[in-house]
Amino acid sequence: MTETPESAELGALRLALAARLAEPRLPDPVRSIGAILSGQSWRLPAQAQVTAPVCTCFPRIRALSETMDSGSLAGHLAPLLDRLRWVADYPDRTALAETFGHAVLHAGDGLVTGCNLLAAETAYPAHAHRADELYLPLTDGMPALWRQGDGVDREKRAGTLVIHGPEEPHALTTRADPILNIWIQFGEAPGGPAWFV
Repeated sequence: MTETPESAELGALRLALAARLAEPRLPDPVRSIGAILSGQSWRLPAQAQVTAPVCTCFPRIRALSETMDSGSLAGHLAPLLDRLRWVADYPDRTALAETFGHAVLHAGDGLVTGCNLLAAETAYPAHAHRADELYLPLTDGMPALWRQGDGVDREKRAGTLVIHGPEEPHALTTRADPILNIWIQFGEAPGGPAWFV
């Protein structure tokens, strides 16, 4: 796949994410990920792919992003949405094929960084993978419900760091608004397969 050099917009997103993960109050492993991100150079695909059905949520995601601080991660990512290669996974799960999609922002240095989008009123069922994972919800509409290993649903607002351990079941349910997230997988087999539990 041909890629373009890192654009100013993509570099600003990467550096804003690195700064968010370098906050002193965060655990050392998270801060080390911030340091890795700051030294990377991200590239956009030469040809975008915005045909995943969930891409119809872009206008609402952009509207939600406009209500946030101009330097927010959502503010950096929203203008890039239609320049990414979106994939609609899970063809055997019709509901997710229509309401979920993801795009990889960068793979390298033992990390895979991407974003995903879930339409409103979507239940992304409990799943797990071998990699550790950080999630940052970016849009602050109606907060989504996040479920981790203890099975309890909790509201998470934009900017709240969510950490999943390896093979820890986790799920996400949106309500009245779609949600845009950034995720980073690290540890064992980042970007590897996920399975439903």
